[in-house]
Amino acid sequence: MKNKNSHSSAINDNLERMAKTLYDYWFVQFDFPDENGKPYKSSGGKMIWNEVLKRNIPEGWEVKQIDRVLKKNENSNRLNAKEYLLRGTIPVIDQGTSFIAGYTNNENLRIKTTRDIPAIIFGDHTRVLKLINFDFVRGADGTQVLLSINDAMPQYLFYHSLLKIDLSNYGYARHFKFLKDSKIIIPHKKVSKLFELNVKCFFDKILNNQLQNQQLSSLCDWLLPMLMNGQVKVE
Repeated sequence: MKNKNSHSSAINDNLERMAKTLYDYWFVQFDFPDENGKPYKSSGGKMIWNEVLKRNIPEGWEVKQIDRVLKKNENSNRLNAKEYLLRGTIPVIDQGTSFIAGYTNNENLRIKTTRDIPAIIFGDHTRVLKLINFDFVRGADGTQVLLSINDAMPQYLFYHSLLKIDLSNYGYARHFKFLKDSKIIIPHKKVSKLFELNVKCFFDKILNNQLQNQQLSSLCDWLLPMLMNGQVKVE
């Protein structure tokens, strides 16, 4: 089981690196495919000086404050950490480093999402970012659910843009207010949609592996005590 988890983790690391490399190539170096399928900047694509970022960006692209991209979250329901279960029907996602913090059976707290429009979880204290493409319940205080309202900034692209923001200089603080004040580049819709198509398949595989690993870990936590006290025997 350990070898299987290690293998899945290695696969996920490679898939995440591939997605991040593609993001850097397209949105940092600006060598996304142009109309002829050639790298935009390297092929002489027009660049315009942006005073906010103090650098050139592709013509027609914008720079916006994150707060202007965020959907206002009206759902403030959270599950207290004391109520997390080892097993249940709905995963609980919080700001901790574990991908899934626990489970619950409370349908009233369910947040629905899809693989096409995943949710982004941001830890107000921890600065941890998670991409979630399945139904979940928001855990404990400090767990922010981020959704973009800008068609040119779909969720997979939004997630990678947020990964580039460094909030480490603020120490132990409520980081969400600093995140909302940060600036990101808004590309043409055609480029952002093409990026979504490319990376979605990576994250479908990543999240499937993470869920399988979590299920195996939960099974171990449930089975090990019974093996130790003799309730279950392995023939």
